[in-house]
Amino acid sequence: MAMPKTMKALYSTISSTPTSTTPATLALADRPIPTLASNTALVRVHAAGINPSDFANGALNRFNAFKPIIPGRDFAGTVVQAASRPELLGTDVYGTSGNQISLTCDGTHAEYIAVPFEGLVPKPEGLSWTQAGVVGVPYTTAYMLLERLNAFTGKDVILVLGATGTVGKAVVEIAKAKGCKTITASRRDGCDVNLTVDPELEAAKVHNDGNGPDVIIDCVGSPALMEKGLAILGRRGRYGFISGMRGGGPEIKVNTMRMFSMDQSLTGLSSLSPILAEASKVMELLRGMFNAGAIHALPEEKITKISIEEAKDAYQEAAKLEGKKFAIAF
Repeated sequence: MAMPKTMKALYSTISSTPTSTTPATLALADRPIPTLASNTALVRVHAAGINPSDFANGALNRFNAFKPIIPGRDFAGTVVQAASRPELLGTDVYGTSGNQISLTCDGTHAEYIAVPFEGLVPKPEGLSWTQAGVVGVPYTTAYMLLERLNAFTGKDVILVLGATGTVGKAVVEIAKAKGCKTITASRRDGCDVNLTVDPELEAAKVHNDGNGPDVIIDCVGSPALMEKGLAILGRRGRYGFISGMRGGGPEIKVNTMRMFSMDQSLTGLSSLSPILAEASKVMELLRGMFNAGAIHALPEEKITKISIEEAKDAYQEAAKLEGKKFAIAF
């Protein structure tokens, strides 16, 4: 079948004289099919997840990303062109951005994307296109933070703040697969700790025989909640967070004497930091875990599939951080 000359895509532009606070203009556009370099393959996108960071990049013009650009960080699709690697043709793949896709080159919210070879990972066998298309940012972020906090020993009790969000759910899946006990916390019923009725996190200690957790993974970004979490963190505890603070500014109060005397650490992880090869290495590790049944993707019925024409409105919904996951289906 002949390759079309244009494709549907979201396209983010800014004014010719932007400032650091100039928002971007996000619109549906017809764009040329990507031209391949010698180290890239053309992927026909079947599904592409929408992350809050896509809204921040594509609509708010954060991260100092190049503009104009096609946003979108995660994808699942099929290789349809790869001149220098013909053995890749027809391979079903999935992937994520690292610090490159949608930041320094066009992203995944389009019918086709040019992906560097190091960004291609075979799709897990048991995942649908939609499931595979939303794995990237949430699961790689969860894996890399747990790894950085040395939480893969199987001995840790891990408190997950924001456990009903996409990253929080991924943290729980991976931590359990590594043999850790998890304590879930969110503002919704069904978790071990309901943050609405227990803002002091007392139930977290109840679930750990009166002790503070060994590790806290903060997927919320609340200054007040971080302070409460640090107050119950156990000896030699590690606190990791994945977002800037919201609803109160970037500063929090830290009892440094307690942290020092308890031999604790505080670590932040940006999903935009890893290079593409690093992110893809984690995607390969996750693929093995999915194929082995050690971890599970978000169920299909929990993902809202939309068309590219509906994607601009879905960006606004994704930015609300209410745990709803969208995937553009092509």
